[in-house]
Parts: sequence; structure tokens; C-alpha cells
Amino acid sequence: MRQARKVAESGFYHVVTKGEAVDLLFFSNDDRQQYVCNLAETRDEFDLQLHSYCLMSNHVHLLVEDPEYKLSAAMKQLNEQYAIHYKRRCSRTGHVFKNRYWSEPIESDAYLLCAMRYIHANPAVAGICKASAYEWSSAKDYLGREGIANKTMLLDMLGGRDGFIQFSKKELLPAKSFPESGLTHHLRPDEVMRIAQSIAPGCDNSASLSKSEQNDVIKKLHASGLSITQIMFVTSLSRGRIRGAITHASH
Repeated sequence: MRQARKVAESGFYHVVTKGEAVDLLFFSNDDRQQYVCNLAETRDEFDLQLHSYCLMSNHVHLLVEDPEYKLSAAMKQLNEQYAIHYKRRCSRTGHVFKNRYWSEPIESDAYLLCAMRYIHANPAVAGICKASAYEWSSAKDYLGREGIANKTMLLDMLGGRDGFIQFSKKELLPAKSFPESGLTHHLRPDEVMRIAQSIAPGCDNSASLSKSEQNDVIKKLHASGLSITQIMFVTSLSRGRIRGAITHASH
């Protein structure tokens, strides 16, 4: 049974939608432009405020404000519209997007700003290019480009463009930026490994460490928001070993 989505009292959500399996969502800039056009049309039709976005190869991040509780209908339409384009382009049938979109309510200014920064940082974290140089996110909108994002509110919160630039240089990884977020459960394996290495360098060699050293690694990774399954993946330690370290740390 599907669980009801949590409703944000603030009206703000961090949204992620992914391609089916590891399939690419975008093969060319024409595809990306099509999605941006669909996104702008959906924003207007459903009275959403789009505060930031980023199109990656097989997933999309959005930061939206939904005061009229129309997000589900909006995402359904957006994905359906782009799926029509995608299927025509690739001459394929079946699902284009993986399951339902993921969304998380944003109830604090700190998470709101961190989500914006993380969304813009995706290309840099993935090793594509600097966030400021990436054409297919709203980062350039915040730096002066006329785009589809509503940048006014967050720029005001940061004290303008210079404040945005300085804030964007800070912590970029989600597990550190907002550790209580469920976002870490929706990351690809390479993203999980990148986060883990930033928190506990060399964690992939944990099996060769002493028990106390392993406990320290596990404690750091768990405190950052990574799940036991994700810690198993990055350390190659057993579930029981990880559970034991977490239990010991809590006493």
C-alpha cells in the first residue's frame, strides 16, 4: 500500500524524479530544453513557485513551493508530458520514470537554503563542471540569467548575489548539509560512496581496520544520515557488525 505523502506546512518541497532503472532521461540539449519548457508550463498551470532545479543525466531535482496542494497533479502531468516526447524520440514503450517521484517537506530556512545549494551543486559533485557553468540548472538564474526559476526570495534571504556565491561554496553533500533528510535513501551507489568518503576517508577499507577504528567509521557514517544498508555497501562490513557498533555508540 502506498503511503500518503507528507504535507509541508510551509508549502516547500524538495522533489526528485528518476529515470527507469539506469536509463538516461536526456540524450541531448534538445531533450533538456523540452523538459525545461514542460517544467515552465506545469509551473504556470498549477500555480507553483519553482525556486531551483537541476537536470542530471537520469534524474531531476526541483525545489518548489506548492501553496495550493497541487504538487502531485503537477508532477503527474510533467512526467507524462516529457514521457511522450521521450518515447517518440527513442521509439520505445513502457515506463520512462522510476516509480513515483520522491518529495520531502521543507520546514526550516536552513533546509530550504541547503536544498537549493545541494541541487545546484549536483554537476560539480558529479565531476561535470562548476555549478556556475552548468546550463541545465537554475544556478545561472541566481547569477543573473533570465530563466524559469523564481530566485528573488532566496537571494533576499542570502543578502543578494554575493551572499549566494559565498553560501554556495560551503558544504555540498546532503548527508552533512541536512542529515535528518530522507534524501540519502534515494541516492545512487556512486553518490553514497562519494558522501561516505568525504565523511570517513578510506571507509571502503574498513575490513582491515581494528574494531575500535571500525566503530569510529560506522559512528561517523551513521551520524551523517546513511542507512545501515548504505554503510554495509561502503564498508563491506556485515549488518550485525554495523548494528552492534551503532548500539554500542548509543549507550
